Amino acid sequence: MKNKFFDLKYQNFFIKSLVVLASMIAVNLPLNMPLLFLGTLFYFLPFAKYLKFWLKSTLFLLPFFISYLILGMIFNTDFFEQLRFIIKIIFLVLMSVYFIKSLDVDRLLTDFKVLLRFNFIKKIMIFLIALIEITPFFYDSFQAKKEKVKKTNLSIAFHIFIKTFSEVFSKLDEIEIIVVEKMEDYTESKSALIMNLYSLIMFITLYFSITY
Repeated sequence: MKNKFFDLKYQNFFIKSLVVLASMIAVNLPLNMPLLFLGTLFYFLPFAKYLKFWLKSTLFLLPFFISYLILGMIFNTDFFEQLRFIIKIIFLVLMSVYFIKSLDVDRLLTDFKVLLRFNFIKKIMIFLIALIEITPFFYDSFQAKKEKVKKTNLSIAFHIFIKTFSEVFSKLDEIEIIVVEKMEDYTESKSALIMNLYSLIMFITLYFSITY
């Protein structure tokens, strides 16, 4: 029977942030890229919802990647350097999806409970909770607009993005009310030890990717 706490949202926020930060630093160092991707995919394999969202986000960036490669051909840029850059972007998208999609308001406020007395920390919390609330709305709105367009290119995708951003911006007052309500009334939810230990897979992957 699957443990109900076996989900990345039950990781401690600080451990999760350390995984993402270490990944962002490591990807800019000389490393074994195939080993990095193999270990990272193994890390996310039990969590299909994150991989599914990552694939959708990567497909959205496809017009940009194609345009980038074409420009590289025009200006005689090294193809393998371009490919390495694209792989880095794809990896960073995956880590961004991991960080944002696994955020949970109750878990977040529980992890920061002792620090919420500090005004600076409270402002960070407001930002992160707003991000949690905005992301699904932005994604659903973007997808709905995208589905209405028969053919998508970089210009159309950018236009849809701007239109969606404007729509989300108009909802900021409503989102602010939701954020304040959640900060005043939340259920304490401690991190799961199994998920904190699970993050070691990613740290080991990063270590071997750099050293081999």
